[in-house]
Amino acid sequence: MGTTGHRPAAQVPAEDNERVGQGRSAIKGILSRLRLTFTSGLTGAAVAALVVGVILERVPVFLSGGGVLLLFVLIGFVAGRLSPGPAEPPVTRTALARIEDLRATSGESADVPVEFRLTVAPEPEDGRSAYRVNVDQSVNLVDIPAYRPRGIAVVEYRPDEPWDVRIVTRPTPEWSRRAEAAEIDSAPEFTLIEKPGLREGSWCVLVLVTFLAGAALVMLLFRGELFTSGGEAGSSSKQPSVTTSASASVSRTS
Repeated sequence: MGTTGHRPAAQVPAEDNERVGQGRSAIKGILSRLRLTFTSGLTGAAVAALVVGVILERVPVFLSGGGVLLLFVLIGFVAGRLSPGPAEPPVTRTALARIEDLRATSGESADVPVEFRLTVAPEPEDGRSAYRVNVDQSVNLVDIPAYRPRGIAVVEYRPDEPWDVRIVTRPTPEWSRRAEAAEIDSAPEFTLIEKPGLREGSWCVLVLVTFLAGAALVMLLFRGELFTSGGEAGSSSKQPSVTTSASASVSRTS
């Protein structure tokens, strides 16, 4: 019997709650990355303030930059010493999935990394339609023959983050029997769910750009004094040589 992915109307609120959970999780991740970006920009400004304070011999500017850096160090130290409370384990659901395709990469150990393309078919009471997802998971060499295209596997997924799917390599006897007797239709390609948000590399570039922008902002605020101090230093270094040559010419004339 195929799994069509249709759901009754009474289960629509359950899916709406899961969508709200997904939205909250995405917003929380974005806020944490924005907080990291702001901290990076402030750190760049503090480092630039230290450099400007040393060049211009401005004690308040130097103390401001050093105070901000010292504050960040203290916050990191205190946050590291504080023992976090017990984290609530994520809510997971067990379901069956159709293996659309799999590709094993080379591995030197007994566990081989495998890329799975799955059609996850949640239980009717979960209130979610079948969807596609790509999963990377290490599988023991002994267990690889058990997974084949168009086969059925037991998986666990998070309702708030449906892209987080893990294949259960040792399912319970009940789920093993259900997997052997089940037939699941392939979900359309447009149901593919991927992890939202920017990739880590993009966030690293953004943090670096923000750090440099904070430093450049402080340098621009003091650009007049920096250029003036450089010009005064150059003129003062040339002044003694002019005086010396003038006195030498006067003595020769005498």
